[in-house]
Amino acid sequence: MDKLDYLLKGYIHTHSGFQVHQTFNNLIISREGDLKWNFKDSNFIKLPVCDYILII
Repeated sequence: MDKLDYLLKGYIHTHSGFQVHQTFNNLIISREGDLKWNFKDSNFIKLPVCDYILII
């Protein structure tokens, strides 16, 4: 991993495996930083605050 930037795709899933949002699509990131998600699904509906799984 000698490159400075990386291309990220990230998906949010519930514990039951249901995909609720493709949060990051072709996001250019560096080695350090924060990823934030506003707890909204793909239809911009606010989801309950609980534990979700981020698959990158």
